[in-house]
Amino acid sequence: MRVFSAGVVLAGLAGVGTASGAYMVGATSNGMASRTVQPGNSFQLDLVLTSDASDEINSAISRLVFSEGGLLYTGYSWTAPFENGSVTDDSVPKMPDDLPALLDEDTLSGVGYADGVVDVELSNVILTADRFGEGILVSLMLTVPSDYMGEETIVISPVPDTLANGFDVVEALPGASFTLIIPAPAGVALGGLAGLGLLNRRRR
Repeated sequence: MRVFSAGVVLAGLAGVGTASGAYMVGATSNGMASRTVQPGNSFQLDLVLTSDASDEINSAISRLVFSEGGLLYTGYSWTAPFENGSVTDDSVPKMPDDLPALLDEDTLSGVGYADGVVDVELSNVILTADRFGEGILVSLMLTVPSDYMGEETIVISPVPDTLANGFDVVEALPGASFTLIIPAPAGVALGGLAGLGLLNRRRR
């Protein structure tokens, strides 16, 4: 569990809420749990909160863990009343200085982060009296590089760390993961077909 910065603690003092139910933190793209993206194309990944009660938060820390590296992380957009790039936006990598970034095992590294894991962290606090309820918490913009050579399937799993309303921590459980399917580049596929044709000719 990450330790909040001084800004996060001060924001927590702004209002003490009541934690009641539990959030599920899921990952989707256009509301889908899976989609196919061709190399060279981009897509939006949403971190979505749903609740079994009338929960509200003013601070959130969650990670997204990727089963494979190699995607280009180009940006993110918090849903209001969270603000992008505010003094309490402690996301890693952070806009604009750290992005775009090619995701690998060193994207999150150092004290408090596990070795050998491809992940990013989304962390922010609302500085006003407003609160966030349910829906898309933050959206990430990701690109499959045109020269991508990794696995054809990448599973992206949400890992909630701390969701809170003031000093009250709201229970948060990992929800559904998102599956990205990356077809082989057209040139590779055509090359494979050509090779198969040549092999068939040699057999005749």
